[in-house]
Amino acid sequence: MKLFERLWSKTIKQRSCLVWTGCLEHGYACFNVPKNGSEGKLRQVRAARWIYKKIIGPIPDGFVILHSCDNRACVALQHLEVGTQLQNVKDCIQKGRFAYANRMPHYKLTDDQVREIKRLRIEHGISQSRLGELFGVSQTLISLILLGKRRRHAD
Repeated sequence: MKLFERLWSKTIKQRSCLVWTGCLEHGYACFNVPKNGSEGKLRQVRAARWIYKKIIGPIPDGFVILHSCDNRACVALQHLEVGTQLQNVKDCIQKGRFAYANRMPHYKLTDDQVREIKRLRIEHGISQSRLGELFGVSQTLISLILLGKRRRHAD
């Protein structure tokens, strides 16, 4: 089976998207293509990037594929465009898809808690160990927060 036939056989139409039903890596469609034109060796590629390169043309170094539909598994050509990672992040924030710290379960502390840690340390001289106990995190994380190296990630 030719590559494009194999590719399209792994998609289903959902609204205006062509959604990938094969392998996903971090939510992105991926599949195997011959490595450097060889018959036996394969390498995994992101389907959207591969389709864009084959049909539209090259993707400049350092650029990413943006999905206008916000569906990482979509490979519909009309939903794909080249852009920078900064454009991708701005689009994410503008559309309300950015995972702010206060909504992320792997963050242990909210922005308000981080401010309170800094205030307690400055105004009352509470030790890093005690702050860690009070907020349920390690002394190391408190130290990193106070040094401005970490904001609120879990250890």
